[in-house]
Amino acid sequence: MTNVKDLSFDFYELEEILVKRDYKTLSVLVKSINLESLNKEEVLHVEWLKSILLYQVERKLDVAIKKLESLSEKVEIGSLLFCKICNTLGNLYSEREDFLSSKKYYELVLPYLDIIKGTSFEQPFYYSISRIYGMMKQLDEATKWNALAISKSLNTKSFYMLGDNYFLQSKLFEEQKLIDSAIDSCNKAITIFFMLESNEYMREWRCHIYQS
Repeated sequence: MTNVKDLSFDFYELEEILVKRDYKTLSVLVKSINLESLNKEEVLHVEWLKSILLYQVERKLDVAIKKLESLSEKVEIGSLLFCKICNTLGNLYSEREDFLSSKKYYELVLPYLDIIKGTSFEQPFYYSISRIYGMMKQLDEATKWNALAISKSLNTKSFYMLGDNYFLQSKLFEEQKLIDSAIDSCNKAITIFFMLESNEYMREWRCHIYQS
């Protein structure tokens, strides 16, 4: 098992595990961290991860939200961690189906897009804000941000979240009665899911189909 002693050295590994949604492994690693060996900023990063795990592992949605809101007041506004906390709050409020609050926290990130560019957090943010705009029927904004996410993936030749973005694009086109474009985007999503041979992706896709 990885021994996480120096967060500044191993935090990239923790971020990779978070991106993979391997919350059980992340929980084990986070619990192994000695907070006394960290500086203030590193401690705040760990507290952010613990807040995510409160929901993803313990399913304590309200507790996680409360902790994150408190944490957001302790970090520097406009910092990368501030943006991550706001994005996480947006995600959790969306889980609660409080879409106005979700949108509010996502939009707090918008003035600081230069801060998140090039990070592992950039792509999920574009997807999240596009999704919430779509749910609130702000289709122009939703389409804009999702198109940016797709363009970025294609430019970097990355499949990360590309299937999800194409599937979201198909739903947005469907809402706008652009049926041919919706079918094309859906077919691209299906192709990518098969290429990745990911059972998790395919289960999520089927769930979307059955709920639509």
